[in-house]
Amino acid sequence: MIANARCIRPALIALVLMPAILSTILLTISPTTAHADAIMVTRAMLAETIAEIYVSKDSVRVELEIGGRALPAFRDLLPDDLYERLGYEAKPFAERVFRFMDEGWIVRDQDGRQLRGRLLQLEPRLRTRRDEITGEALPVAEEDQQYAVFAVLGYALPGQPAALSFTPPRSPDSGLGLADIGFVLYHEGLPVTDFRYLGTTETVDLDWDDPWYSRFRNRNLRRQYDAPLNVFLYIEPYE
Repeated sequence: MIANARCIRPALIALVLMPAILSTILLTISPTTAHADAIMVTRAMLAETIAEIYVSKDSVRVELEIGGRALPAFRDLLPDDLYERLGYEAKPFAERVFRFMDEGWIVRDQDGRQLRGRLLQLEPRLRTRRDEITGEALPVAEEDQQYAVFAVLGYALPGQPAALSFTPPRSPDSGLGLADIGFVLYHEGLPVTDFRYLGTTETVDLDWDDPWYSRFRNRNLRRQYDAPLNVFLYIEPYE
């Protein structure tokens, strides 16, 4: 019995000291090499307008889901009857669309040259309900269904620009966005950012060799899991 007790005692001491040992190890890790990771919820996927931007080798495609409160900011894209019902003076639809592409939603390359876009699709569509953390599309119960204006803009992409800048509809006085826009951008199918807000001009640097390394210059727009390798360490009581 005494021999067994002598064997058990060091194990008990180690078990008691383990939390202190782990705490000491963690405190000695330099804050420049270890960072806490938190789930950041912006709720941008719940914005009145959602913009999904797809950058490919030969084009940029912008899919807009425009909610009711954001219609004035996108009025030049609206059909004539809806445009006039909002109280605006009648103007030719083609003229209004051209103006929107020139002054409303602006896309420029790294040299500041503006890309000319076209309206590819315009229709009413049921709003997409999204998960409040991931932004993933969710099924919608019939009683919760809401309609939005769905528009698709297309821009021909000459060559492979090093960067693209996106400017949403904005106030000519303040330069700030006129609508609450949540957006996500994909480069060659890979997400460059999680859902974030687009309120002013933002620029993305494009890595055509490996789109995983495409980055927005605004650090707030970078995706949460941005590194090529992520390691997660979980430390729980007594484990």
